[in-house]
Amino acid sequence: MSGQEATDNFGDAIPEHRLVITKMDAHKMEETRNGMVGIVSTLIWLKTQVCIHNERGELVRGQKYDECRVVPTLVYADTQTRVENSSRADKPPTPLLINKPYGQLKDGHTHLQVMPTTTSQLESNRQFYIHFQVDKHPHLQVTSTPFKVITKLKRPSRRTSSAVAASNKRQRGTEVHTVEATVEATVEAEVEQPEEQLMPPATDSVVEVTTEVVQPIESTPIAEQLRMLQAKSNEHHRMFLETQRQMQDILGMMRQQHQQHQQQQRA
Repeated sequence: MSGQEATDNFGDAIPEHRLVITKMDAHKMEETRNGMVGIVSTLIWLKTQVCIHNERGELVRGQKYDECRVVPTLVYADTQTRVENSSRADKPPTPLLINKPYGQLKDGHTHLQVMPTTTSQLESNRQFYIHFQVDKHPHLQVTSTPFKVITKLKRPSRRTSSAVAASNKRQRGTEVHTVEATVEATVEAEVEQPEEQLMPPATDSVVEVTTEVVQPIESTPIAEQLRMLQAKSNEHHRMFLETQRQMQDILGMMRQQHQQHQQQQRA
């Protein structure tokens, strides 16, 4: 950010001396309709350096300005008015923080670290600049180029967030289809068993009937769908067991009738 030299009345100081900004880099740059605009974060100190130059652009050394203090102020770029302290709950009380050593001049220059605390969003998307002035020398003043203030420099774009959400949705859909296919295949395998496996042996031995029930499926992100599929599987299994019991009863009755018929023939 380059500075703008002041043109106010000079007072009693030397008129050919002027205050200039020799270092003030925004945290990042952003392209807008009106060109590139600097972006400053409320979480990172903004490092600046201001110097006093003569008419030839040389640094003014000596004791004339030593011990003087450079005072920075946050200013609205559109109205060139100072951002005042606020008592509102949604705004910070101090619009600009200043880190030590508070801009003390030494050999004609000083380093400052400042941090805006309010954001452009809280101020109707307005831009700001920083106004520097040497205490006791009102003609020595300079302003930075305008910049926007935000909180976080790195934010995921809406396009990136939408792509991630769509990917997660597709992945969840794939999981549902995979589980459904697995459960349906299991049910079909139980129902479509060969008849010889369903028929009990033609002897008087007792047939053991299994009563094992499908164990509950552990909770997953698609627990509701899995519970429905599990209930359907258990219902098919119960129907299979009931049919098997009925067939055993019928076969038992048939064997009993066959034995009675053989006894009648012997008699």
